[in-house]
Amino acid sequence: MVYIRGYTILDDLHNPVWNWAVDRLPLWLAPNLITLVASACIFVAYALNALYLPDFTGEAPPWVYLFTAVSVVAYVNLDCMDGKQARRTGSSSPLGQLFDHGCDALVLHMMLGNIASSLGVAVSFKMAVGCLGILVPWILAQWEEYHTGVMMYGTRLYGVLEANYSICAVHLVSWALGPRVWAVAVPLPGGGSRTLADVSLLVVGAAGIVQAAHNVYRVLGPSAVPLPSSERGNKQLGKGVAARQLLGLGGVLALGALLLHQAEGTGALHARLSFGIFGVLYALMATHLIIAHMCKEPLPPPWLAIGLLGVATCCGLLTVGHARALIAVVAVAATAVYLVYTVSIIDQICGFLGIRVLSIPTIGGASKKH
Repeated sequence: MVYIRGYTILDDLHNPVWNWAVDRLPLWLAPNLITLVASACIFVAYALNALYLPDFTGEAPPWVYLFTAVSVVAYVNLDCMDGKQARRTGSSSPLGQLFDHGCDALVLHMMLGNIASSLGVAVSFKMAVGCLGILVPWILAQWEEYHTGVMMYGTRLYGVLEANYSICAVHLVSWALGPRVWAVAVPLPGGGSRTLADVSLLVVGAAGIVQAAHNVYRVLGPSAVPLPSSERGNKQLGKGVAARQLLGLGGVLALGALLLHQAEGTGALHARLSFGIFGVLYALMATHLIIAHMCKEPLPPPWLAIGLLGVATCCGLLTVGHARALIAVVAVAATAVYLVYTVSIIDQICGFLGIRVLSIPTIGGASKKH
C-alpha cells in the first residue's frame, strides 16, 4: 500500500519536535491511547461550545474560544505522534489505522461544529455548504485509497497541519476580537457584500469542490491507475462499481445537508441533535469504508445511514413537538448503532490479533527509528 502525504515545510519543522517528544513517552503508553486523548481534547472543546453556544450563535466567554484553539493544537500534534509511538514500540497494527481514522471522522465533525460556533453560523444551508467543503473531500480520499491503494492529501505548501492551524487561527480571532468580527460586511467584486463568515464558507465550499473533483478523476478518469493485484483481495473494483459507491456516499452527504437545512430555526436542541446525527452517521459510513479497505472486502452500501437520515429529514413534515421527539429517537438510535458496530469490530480485531486496544501487554522488537 502506498501513502502520499505531501510533507510540508511546516511538517519538516515539527518532525524533530515530535520525535523528541515521542522519545520521552513511556514504552507502555499505547498509541491508541494517544489518539484517544487527542480526540478527547476536541470533545471537551465541543462540549464547552455546546454549553455556552447551544445554537452555534451568540458570544461565549473569551476563554472558550482560546481553549478551543488550544484543543486543535493539542489534537493535531498528538495525532501526528501516535504513529511514531506505534513504530517505536513495535505495536503497529490494522487496529491502529482503524482507531486513528475512525476517531478522525468523529473529530472532524466536532471541529466543524466548533468552527461554526466561532463564526456564529447557525445550523442552516450555509453551515451545510461549509461542512460539505470538508466532509466530501475527506471521505473521497478514503474512497480513493480503497480503489487505488494511495492516500493523497496535502502539497509541499499546504497540508493537514496547516489546515488545522488555520482552524486554530479562526478561534484565536474570535478570542481576540470577538465573534462579531465575522459579521463584518465584505464587498464583492461584482457588487453587493457578504459577511466575512459567509465568504469564508464559500471559499471552503469551493476548495472542497476542487479537491473532490481531483479525487473522483484519479479513480474514474482515463489515467486512473488500477489497484495492484496484491491489494485487491475480495474488493469489488472497476469504474462502474466505484460510481455506484459514489451514489451511496453522496446519498448520505446529501441527506445530511438537507437535515441541517431543515433544522434552521427549530431551536438549539433540535439543531444540535440534527448536527450530531449527521456527524455520527458520517463516522459510521467512514468506518465501514475503512474496514472494507483494511480487510480487502466489498464495500456495502450505507443503507442504514441513509435510512436513519431519511427518517430524520421527515421531521420537516411533523409538528414541532412530534419533530423533537422523532429527532431525539433517531439521535439515540444512530449513536447506539455506531457504538455497537465500532465496539464489536474493535473486539473482533483485538481477539484475532491477540492485542489490546488501549495498552501494550508486552514490548518486543521495538524500533526507535521513526
